[in-house]
Amino acid sequence: MSKRVRSPLVSLAMFLILCGAALAVWENRHELTYEPANVVLQADVRDAIQDEIMDSLESEGCFLGLRSNVSWRPNEHRYRLDIELAEGAGCEGNARGICSKVAQIVRRRTGREATVIAFDPTGREVGRVVL
Repeated sequence: MSKRVRSPLVSLAMFLILCGAALAVWENRHELTYEPANVVLQADVRDAIQDEIMDSLESEGCFLGLRSNVSWRPNEHRYRLDIELAEGAGCEGNARGICSKVAQIVRRRTGREATVIAFDPTGREVGRVVL
């Protein structure tokens, strides 16, 4: 049985082709991953969402305000918004319902899922909803 011997130049050429393909994939990695184009909100859309949240929850005694802007989380594929609620057992028990209202507003306006996290004034998380 004869043993087939490959030329070192062929092995070098195959290695260079493999490195070239890897470099091409690395340089174009952002174009190769699927990410919807409209995930980052325009400033006017973000402001409209925040205004609607403030208007719809202004009569809610527990709601103190927003802690952050609506931001896109690429690893979670959803928006995130932090809100602040007043301290107390009543507000803590109602936190999930308030978060749900806010998440529904974000979902209705953007068509994407949202995570809303409620904090009390001390920074302790009191509620979380993922819709």
